[in-house]
Amino acid sequence: MPDQCLSPKEVATLLGVSERTATRLLCSGAVEAFKVRGKLWRTTAAKVAAYQQREFARYRIGNAA
Repeated sequence: MPDQCLSPKEVATLLGVSERTATRLLCSGAVEAFKVRGKLWRTTAAKVAAYQQREFARYRIGNAA
């Protein structure tokens, strides 16, 4: 079964950021996303989880002692 599409508001809730920040992440490609009807951004929970893993790994590498 395919993942359910998430709106920027739902992404914001998952990541603990503002809706505006979530939209920026989607627009910039930091979180892989697609447009619906030419202007509405959507992504999946799997894509959000992949973003979180990348950022966590990047944080760990940057803060290695």
